[in-house]
Amino acid sequence: MFEKLIVAEQRSHTMDTYHVDYDWAWGTKRPGDLVTLRAHLEFPDPATAKRAVAEFFDNLMAVHGFHGAGGWAAEEVTPAPGPTQRVIDFTAGGQDVADAIGYAAEDAVEHFSAFPGATVRWEHMPY
Repeated sequence: MFEKLIVAEQRSHTMDTYHVDYDWAWGTKRPGDLVTLRAHLEFPDPATAKRAVAEFFDNLMAVHGFHGAGGWAAEEVTPAPGPTQRVIDFTAGGQDVADAIGYAAEDAVEHFSAFPGATVRWEHMPY
């Protein structure tokens, strides 16, 4: 139990959670159009960056070459901007677009927080 508390405390200090911006999520031309939330991830070393992202995608459902869960899809943006950096786009649409983007970000934070020193910066992509 004590170990779990330490891990949770470490996670809260290294990863910025994402708070859904409903104006952005619902600001498309037609309600429910696709939106993309970009995660800019930074890791302490290249090996951790590679392993963290590989494990993230390995844990997602894969259907017809797309990875995702719960109404959202994830895609790594390549090439990576640097050896310790990775970029992942999370895309969702439909009537639950805002919730799905929120779930995607929660899943990402939960996973990447397990890697000490990992950080994330969130970016709303243009429509």
